[in-house]
Amino acid sequence: MIKMTKENDYIIDTKEPEQQRQNEILYNCTECPSSIEILSINEDEWSIEFQCINNKHKKTIPINEYLNKIKNFSDRNINNDICDIHNLRYECYCLGCNIHLCKDCLKLRNHVNHFKNNIIEIEPTKKEMNIYENIIKNYEDKIQKLENEKIIKTKDLNNKFKECKNKIKERKELNLKENNNKMEL
Repeated sequence: MIKMTKENDYIIDTKEPEQQRQNEILYNCTECPSSIEILSINEDEWSIEFQCINNKHKKTIPINEYLNKIKNFSDRNINNDICDIHNLRYECYCLGCNIHLCKDCLKLRNHVNHFKNNIIEIEPTKKEMNIYENIIKNYEDKIQKLENEKIIKTKDLNNKFKECKNKIKERKELNLKENNNKMEL
């Protein structure tokens, strides 16, 4: 497959389109194949709150459960950034009709007075993406640090437990000896 970049250079991509999309996560509602709006992510409880754009399903569920359930309704067309009709990249999203629009869709003027969001304006910048990547990296580092601390604390607790167990055993033996000595007297 050959791709064209903004600089009008051609890049030969050796992967087949299906291979490229095989590992993609397609974010959609857990009840239907509609796109979602993420309302919040609770990091303490590892949960996600979202609302379905088309059917208005509103849910709060654990993130791992969400990731398992979205597989049932994965629809590549919803998460595709290419117009099915004109085969062009989407330019904006019509909030009145809940659909993406490419340049040719806009030229049809079917959405002239509708409220729209330009995708370019709401798309994260490279700087924002770097910030998000750094946040993810920091959380991964924190997780690793906590796992290491857990291992160290578990070892410490095991060692203290063994020490206490040995002390109790020594006291028991000492008490037995004393009792035996008293019995002999």
